[in-house]
Amino acid sequence: AAASAGSSTLTILRGDGACFCSGFDREELLSFDREIRRRVYESSKAYHRAVAGFPKPTFAAVEGYAYGGGFDLAVLCDIRIAAEGACFAHPEVKFGAPPLYTPLRHVVGDGWARDRCLTGRRVYAADALRMGLVSHVVAP
Repeated sequence: AAASAGSSTLTILRGDGACFCSGFDREELLSFDREIRRRVYESSKAYHRAVAGFPKPTFAAVEGYAYGGGFDLAVLCDIRIAAEGACFAHPEVKFGAPPLYTPLRHVVGDGWARDRCLTGRRVYAADALRMGLVSHVVAP
């Protein structure tokens, strides 16, 4: 969704319903089929670049779950706002899939980023605010 803010335009990314984004399809992400893995890699790379390089400010309005690729999507936005109860995690590490570490490191620092990317542990809105992952926590 796009919104007008003075003379500039900003883009707000939000989920539809109780989930911001649950990430990639696990079966595709862990597929043994080389073509499927290549397609997932290429589409992932393209969406990461598109969000990170978007020419206008991007806001992630996170309500519910932001898991895996959804966590990455939120991190790639310029500003992240979480609803109370929002939850971020990289559960894919438990299945051997690599998370997007570097952008998260730039947002929360090496220690927090390593903890989340190596353990897959969840972080809820209040802790996300304390660690600098989100700028504000608001009512749902």
